[in-house]
Parts: sequence; structure tokens; C-alpha cells
Amino acid sequence: MIILRIVGCLMALTLFSAPLAAGQSLAEAARKEKERQQAAQKQGKTVKTYTSEDLAKKKAEAGTMAGTTPTTAPTASTASPAPAAPAGPTDGETPEQIEKKWVEKYKAIKMEIKQKRERIQALRNELNTLTTGLMGAWSPEQSQAIRNTIAARQEEIQKLEAEIRAREAELDKVVRDARREGVPPGAFRKADRELEAAGAPQKP
Repeated sequence: MIILRIVGCLMALTLFSAPLAAGQSLAEAARKEKERQQAAQKQGKTVKTYTSEDLAKKKAEAGTMAGTTPTTAPTASTASPAPAAPAGPTDGETPEQIEKKWVEKYKAIKMEIKQKRERIQALRNELNTLTTGLMGAWSPEQSQAIRNTIAARQEEIQKLEAEIRAREAELDKVVRDARREGVPPGAFRKADRELEAAGAPQKP
């Protein structure tokens, strides 16, 4: 019984002290707010006075915002990447088009070689004529002029022969590259026959 009385007294004291502490806290807050308002008025500032209704509205707004789940657009890192567009079909060349392309290139190089050889032959014929003229020159000046012309023609022949060698190497490469793309060797033999019929020399 004594213990129950002691417990009851403690509970009564707790219940009594709680409102008292709350009352003291409210009184202290009111005093500080009044001092703040007075200080603001002295500085010429407008003081906003909050009523119990304002506090109720703020509390209601806070509860509404807390219950709302914000929705945000996915960022670039989280958004799913758009699927890549499928590559369209490529228009490849037919075997006939590939063969025609390489055969025409082959013929063009051979015709160029033919023209250079014809030029070399013409220069050699001219050299023969110049050599004959050199033996019958009537003056040292005429003899020197012929010699200068002979040297120029010989230099041109050497240049053309170097160009022919380079074009022949290119011709061999054309044949190799064409065969890698499936062009049959018979296509170039046929081209040689056509060039021969037109007066072009065969491939050496």
C-alpha cells in the first residue's frame, strides 16, 4: 500500500509539472517574440504577426506536401537508350559490273602504254635522221644544234621508258586486285584480243 501511494504521488507530480513546464515555455517564447517585434519596429521594419490560424494552415500545407510523391523525369544516365536504327541494305556491285570496271581500267593502261611506245618509236626515227644530218653538217654551229636536239630526244626516250615500266607494274596490280574480287583471268585475255584487233600490242 505504501508503495502504491508513493507511485501515485510521483505520477501526480509528473502530470502537474508537465503543464507547468509547457506554460513556462510558451511564456518564454511569447516574451522573445515581443522583444523581436519591438526591435524590428525600432529599425523601421514591418513585422509579420502569426496567429493560431496561420500556424494551422502551415501545418496542413506541410502534411499535404509530405504525402505527395514528386515525379521527376529520368535523367540521361537512367533513361533507356533509344534503339539504333537498323542499317539499310547496301547496293553492292554485281559480278558483271565488277568485271567491267577492272577490264576498262586494264584497257586504259594498255592504251596509254601503246601511245608511249609509239612516241618512242617516232623519236628513234628522228634520231636516225638527226645522226645522218650531223654527218653532213656544214658548220660547227649547225653541228652543235643537231647534237643538242639528239640529247633532248634521248632524254625524252629515257623518260618515256621509265613511265612505261611504272604503268606496266600498275597493270600487273590491276590484274591481281581484280582476281581478288572474283574477276576470271579469261576476262583479261579477251581484252587483249580486243586490243590486238584494234592494233594495240599484247601485254609483255
